[in-house]
Amino acid sequence: MSSNPIRLQILLRKYINNTANPAEMEEFWKLMSELSDNDLIQLDLENLWNRKPGSDPAKEVDWVNAYSVLQQKIVEQEFDYERKLHFIKRRQYLFAGAAAVLLIFIGALVWKLSLQPVPSVPEPDKAIVVKPGRHQTISLPDGTMVTLNEGSKLDYPAVFNQSSRDVYLTGEAFFDVKHNKEKPFLVHTGGFITRVLGTAFNIRAYPNDANVAVTVTRGKVQIQSDKNKRTLGVLTAGDQLIIDKISADVNLVKTDVQKVLEWKITDLVFDNSTVDEAIITLGNRYGKTFLFENEALRNCRFTANFINDSLDQSLDVICTLINASWKQKEGSDIIVINGKGCGEIK
Repeated sequence: MSSNPIRLQILLRKYINNTANPAEMEEFWKLMSELSDNDLIQLDLENLWNRKPGSDPAKEVDWVNAYSVLQQKIVEQEFDYERKLHFIKRRQYLFAGAAAVLLIFIGALVWKLSLQPVPSVPEPDKAIVVKPGRHQTISLPDGTMVTLNEGSKLDYPAVFNQSSRDVYLTGEAFFDVKHNKEKPFLVHTGGFITRVLGTAFNIRAYPNDANVAVTVTRGKVQIQSDKNKRTLGVLTAGDQLIIDKISADVNLVKTDVQKVLEWKITDLVFDNSTVDEAIITLGNRYGKTFLFENEALRNCRFTANFINDSLDQSLDVICTLINASWKQKEGSDIIVINGKGCGEIK
């Protein structure tokens, strides 16, 4: 099964709603062709059957009408995608299989909807891609802060479901997870799952790397195989687990956490970020505590890149953008920010 089912779900909805661009259409059929019949049915039925109560699924996708729409789309576009997907060795068999299974799935879904109301889950519609040579820090729906390294991608839902917080990472990222003992935080990285309740850790899982490396800076994490759910290791602060992608062999070692996190020091990119998000990142990097004389300052948003800038330089830029000032309390690591502030976060 695809290591990124969230992406396939996004493309499926765009395909049926006729909002996918040509590149997304090609990606959709490529992902479809890589799945077995059982994978495809399991992927969508599980996600759609387990919708959160309280929302109308018809507002997301009209599945009854989607059946006839999808039939027509497959007929109209079959020849075009036969030519475009020439790089798939078994394209005729795979295309036919994927189309047939998708029709079966839609038919089964229509029948299911006719029998009983289907609860809803939040639509997974967020994807952050970081350009080469850049970093980006984002805040997830639960308040978890993530700093992504260059060339990395993170897929996550607009709202996490009731039982878990699932995200899908390609590349490298540092997670500072907000604690929630009722809802574990799960990072899916190419065949492996990192499971936490609330902690800070780094994952390196670029596609071209032979290994996946998980390093814990605070708290405890559990690493599992996505295939058979076998536990590969339980890590605490200072531990690093190196996993061979092919053999799944593991090596648990103590490591220099600061050295692992050197990549975070070079630059920071804040894109329409709140000051509250920024001070968490700056506080973690420089070991400072921030206080606000006016709490409304936390809501101010700004966009800025900090490339090898010092803390003083970064704060000068932020405060200029939000019409505020800052000062460090003498003899302490406390920094106080003062200003008029902004309205509530929307």
